[in-house]
Amino acid sequence: ADVRLRLIRIRNEGFQERLGRQPGVWLFLRALGFQARSREDLPTEMVTMLNLSSSPPQERFLLLQEPDMMNAYEEWTQWHKRLLAVGQFLQELGKLTFQRIAHLGRRGDDVAAREVLSAKELLSGWENAIS
Repeated sequence: ADVRLRLIRIRNEGFQERLGRQPGVWLFLRALGFQARSREDLPTEMVTMLNLSSSPPQERFLLLQEPDMMNAYEEWTQWHKRLLAVGQFLQELGKLTFQRIAHLGRRGDDVAAREVLSAKELLSGWENAIS
């Protein structure tokens, strides 16, 4: 898999504007398996491949470490199944949200999430998807 899709530069302003400052995003990313790492703690080949050598050693990233499919196939299979389950959960969440706000126009952009879906519903869906 493309390592660029599994590494987030925390100080990236685009990430911060779109996701990083949203409530619950950090907990969600941790639940997915992302781990905070400094640049010096990233795998050397990753630093080289992504041309990160010139960034400060203490720069912070979020890394989703993929198990080695060839040497730990069962672990990789579990990791992959979990990602697929999360993807399915997000698609179902998007459909449910759309169903509840479509009548509002503008895709409900002016409606707070807590008015569309309760925390209990969200957690229940998450637990069902991940278990």
